[in-house]
Amino acid sequence: IILKEGDKVKYRSHKGELISIRGKDATIIVDGLKMRVPLSQLKHRGDTPTLKLQPKPRKPKVEVSVEKSGASVSVKLLGMYADEAIDTVDKFLSDALVNHLSEVQIIHGTGGGVLAKLVGEYLKNHPKIGTFYRMPGNLGITVVEL
Repeated sequence: IILKEGDKVKYRSHKGELISIRGKDATIIVDGLKMRVPLSQLKHRGDTPTLKLQPKPRKPKVEVSVEKSGASVSVKLLGMYADEAIDTVDKFLSDALVNHLSEVQIIHGTGGGVLAKLVGEYLKNHPKIGTFYRMPGNLGITVVEL
């Protein structure tokens, strides 16, 4: 299957649009949120008809897909370089938002404080993030309320 920018795609149980391809990763938009996902896990959308007349059965499907999606409530950045850490946080938060998680943790460690500062700056400028703070008693973790 050859995918190109602009294609309607499906990733796990999420439907979106492919906006860019970079190496083995693709950036898609799902419900207004950008997600970077493995290109190999994308499928063309439109092969299966969707039922719009039965909205109630759809909600349990979403709940099941959240469980199956394996959306994590924490991500470890220990030992990562700045670019890699920000890319990881970006994808992690996109997944968390799409899966309707209310709170997540970013484990950056204490070290020299470089990753913690980088994560803090990134979160300040993120349009979907309201509140975030260092975990009391463990300054190596930032708690993000979505």
